[in-house]
Amino acid sequence: PQSQIYKTAVECEEACCKSNDCITFQFRTKEGCLFGGDTRLGAEKDGVSAWCEPRSPDSWHGQRTKSKGTPVEGACSPDTANMNELNGQCFGLGPKRPTQNNTPESCREACCADANCGMWQWRKDAGCFYNKNGHGCNEANPEDLEAFVGKRKVQSGRTYSPYAYTGDFADMATGDFADRAGLEQR
Repeated sequence: PQSQIYKTAVECEEACCKSNDCITFQFRTKEGCLFGGDTRLGAEKDGVSAWCEPRSPDSWHGQRTKSKGTPVEGACSPDTANMNELNGQCFGLGPKRPTQNNTPESCREACCADANCGMWQWRKDAGCFYNKNGHGCNEANPEDLEAFVGKRKVQSGRTYSPYAYTGDFADMATGDFADRAGLEQR
């Protein structure tokens, strides 16, 4: 694509601003410059197909507790569990699960207490996820953990409700997320 000729986030942004076809851009070293259409940010009501993840990429803690339905020896023991087995994000683990504490240990304990659980993952800013199995587990490659830089042009005639840069992300614009994303604290 034409956007691939730009080698920095600044070059990518400037080219997108000059283009009538580019509404959004994203840049990170691994993928380079990517132009796109309109993208939903957070709580806007545009639907899943336009979703843009507001959290920076980060590594996960996680482990398989069963293999082909058979318990993995030591996976549920605090002394022998390998909570860093699944550091890249896995998919198919279902909705966020409640845990006693927001820790990898608590997530492992919740999974191990569920007879149907075969795999779990936890991340501080995302919470606990587990299910019978998962799929598409990514490696925790440092290039995949680099945050994207990107922006979206405001489009005339489009209603942004709620507006993406208001308090919609107030809960995410604090603490570790804000530090990693370089956001100012309000």
